[in-house]
Amino acid sequence: MTPSAAAAMDNFYEYAKAVVEMQLPEYFYTMWVAGRMLYPDDMIPGAVPDCRPVNIGYAERRLITHAYFDDDLKDTYIDILGPVQNGCIPGGISITALGAQVALNATPEFGITKGDIKNGYNEVKRESVLKAMMRALGKLGHTLSFMYALMKPTAYIGLGAGTRMTTAPFKCSEGQHQGSIESGWLFVFLQLMMHFKDTIQGYS
Repeated sequence: MTPSAAAAMDNFYEYAKAVVEMQLPEYFYTMWVAGRMLYPDDMIPGAVPDCRPVNIGYAERRLITHAYFDDDLKDTYIDILGPVQNGCIPGGISITALGAQVALNATPEFGITKGDIKNGYNEVKRESVLKAMMRALGKLGHTLSFMYALMKPTAYIGLGAGTRMTTAPFKCSEGQHQGSIESGWLFVFLQLMMHFKDTIQGYS
């Protein structure tokens, strides 16, 4: 590695530390959680043209949040989610598939149905996710400030691209960022709190 490249990496470490410790101006975090209006590729021929806000992160954000979600933080989420939720835990897909197969073999009269009618990942209210985190038995309190910055309940939306980008006359309050490591954890976490709130000690 050249001296200039090494210096750039050192500077990036300091920059990333400032990001996660909430040391940068508010406008920076507005940029970090911004979304875009996109024309969907799956439009039905002949349908009225439509567009939707999509939360698409970028490589720098994904790099920093991936490092932020270290093994200790992942273990905390697994400790909370693992007993009742296969999403986002190691081997979760295999556990679900093999578990369903064993259940059907043991009781053939069972039936399994899969659906995503509400497209929840893209439509979940970010404010609801933050409220769920605040009720998480105190285990995630130290992450709440940074998570709030990543999920501003109402986020900037840009129209267009490049030098022709303009500000939308509204903000977006739904959906998790596509491709970001924290999005899957936080979405699954909210589902846990919604469906099991009566059985989770400390939830109110």
